[in-house]
Amino acid sequence: MQHSIGIDIVDVADFSKKINRTKSLKKRLFTEHEINYCSKRGVEHLASRFAAKEAFAKAINVQKLSWKDIEVMNLSSGKPYLKIKRQLENKLKIKSIDASISNIKKFAVAVVIVNH
Repeated sequence: MQHSIGIDIVDVADFSKKINRTKSLKKRLFTEHEINYCSKRGVEHLASRFAAKEAFAKAINVQKLSWKDIEVMNLSSGKPYLKIKRQLENKLKIKSIDASISNIKKFAVAVVIVNH
């Protein structure tokens, strides 16, 4: 099995400015579920989801990717996982994905490991 890894860090204040400046950006980057989940938790949670999507993109090394093809979900325990559209998953021959995200008021970070 082949593994690839991606990591990303987001400046929450900068991310917040971009989201607030371009109103349509949030809907282009995130699914309704992600927006609803994070609306009660703060912009740092959206930033950590963006970091996870960026980390996934780095891990798979694909030029063109739709942000909504990747959805960050949580198990009932709170552990995050990536839900990938079946077509993309099949195309990239993904067997499994491990993800970890974390955030504080200033920064959000994510690491993604993709197993092919």
